[in-house]
Amino acid sequence: MEAIAIALLWAFRHPVHEQRLAELVAEEAPGVFVTLSSEAAPRQGEYERTVATVINAYVGPASSAYLDELADAMGERGLPRAPMIMQGNGGVMPVDVARRLPVTTIGSGPAGGLAGAAAIATASGHPNVIATDMGGTSFEVGLIVDGRPLLTGQEILDQYTFHMPRLDVRSIACGGGSIAAVDPHGGGLRVGPESAGSDPGPACYGRGAQPTVTDADIVLGLLDPDAFLGGRMTLDRGAAERAVAGLAEQLGLSVDEAAAGILRVNAFQAGTLIRQRTIEQGLDPRDFVVYAFGGAGPLHAFAFAEELGVGEVVVPLGNGASTLSAYGIAASDLVRTFEQECRIRTPLDPDALSAVLGDVSARARAALQDSGHDPDTAEYHGTALMRYAEQFVQELPIELPERIDAAACAEVMARFDEEYGRLFGAGARAVFQAAEVFTVRLTTRIPLGFTPSPAAGPAAPEAAPASRTRDVYWPAEGRRVATAIVAGAALPAGEAIHGPAVIELPHTAVAVARGQRVTRDALGSFVLTIADHDPGAHR
Repeated sequence: MEAIAIALLWAFRHPVHEQRLAELVAEEAPGVFVTLSSEAAPRQGEYERTVATVINAYVGPASSAYLDELADAMGERGLPRAPMIMQGNGGVMPVDVARRLPVTTIGSGPAGGLAGAAAIATASGHPNVIATDMGGTSFEVGLIVDGRPLLTGQEILDQYTFHMPRLDVRSIACGGGSIAAVDPHGGGLRVGPESAGSDPGPACYGRGAQPTVTDADIVLGLLDPDAFLGGRMTLDRGAAERAVAGLAEQLGLSVDEAAAGILRVNAFQAGTLIRQRTIEQGLDPRDFVVYAFGGAGPLHAFAFAEELGVGEVVVPLGNGASTLSAYGIAASDLVRTFEQECRIRTPLDPDALSAVLGDVSARARAALQDSGHDPDTAEYHGTALMRYAEQFVQELPIELPERIDAAACAEVMARFDEEYGRLFGAGARAVFQAAEVFTVRLTTRIPLGFTPSPAAGPAAPEAAPASRTRDVYWPAEGRRVATAIVAGAALPAGEAIHGPAVIELPHTAVAVARGQRVTRDALGSFVLTIADHDPGAHR
């Protein structure tokens, strides 16, 4: 036996019985990995809480052993302190905490991308951002609203749902390796969800035979097969053309038309996910700046940005966009989230709300102290999770003021009413039904001192970047056009490149369609401006 999961019905309110059981396990079976539901997910709902507890126990032995090895190896190499581990909530945590609660690391990779986008957005003065990460197999979308990445309190792993505060990043199978095929039922062009992965990979890798988005990029001329990965890997143009030609024959199209269709479908799918992520939150995507990163994101942003009608796309850190998730992990602060269930109905009692917030604050400060951090150096942000009483759906997070008094409670109630009406319509508000605070969440943040600055960006070269031309088939134009190919590493800050153009970088590329233009800012990010966008037209 390697692990034990303990989940008692009311442990989220009274954890002492679970804690006593853990002591008994330690006496009878020392060394066994133990997970308590009151630590893994202290929320009402025994099913979701038990799922989180079981998953944590399932991955705990292997994860804790790996983290022990990692910490030891880094210590032997001279790291002066224990490493920090990324979580799904957008912050890092001490390795000792990660050993006990590895379930919190689920989704940490995509969370790193959103955290990296948030760091760059803050430095660039962009409060509202749609962060998009397109790699080889998937397309992830997260939102930054008023300078803060949006959180969700729920995670779904396969068919299992559990409560876990994390950055709200949604994903679909839409990436460079997504396979294009003819739908067997409707006869139309379908892209994904099947992926060629890295092995065998796209047909142009020389091992696969099925057409993918990357193969379409090569056929259209958006990717140079001789410049992939900075020239360290040569792609097979002929294999890409043969793969797309087979699909084109089935569709009755030319090879170029079939490749353009692949990009159109891919862009539509990406745009659909972004609309779902924004409109379902009552937000208009045209009020946001799109951040496009991942290896494939900068190359395809021109298409899904036009699909959305947004005005500006940022490729954060230029060539660094391909590894923005790693950058985000390095740039993250120490973040811990603590929650406590309650049942406080409107009109809210300030004493009751203050008591719950005080209890969860005491737990948070003790946890920070136990992990070797000074709780007085932390920032504390309280959130009330609210809903209409007994509704159990449509819960809303409402930020809590620092001081809880009668005026603050009235403000919280008014904000709940306003937010509910904004999201679901004024007619959806239940005027005669009480609302309730059912959970108080406290997020603690200890800044670790990393702030991106213009000094971190590239120095402007003295000479203008060298360029050449290549015939590129642009889907919107339906023909091949002589297109400027620009070495992005040499592009000076502030210089504008007008489309059609492709900005080539060692690990990605930025496509600029006709009517668009791209510049490089002081942080080294490429800023793509979309044509004919009037940011005030839809308001």
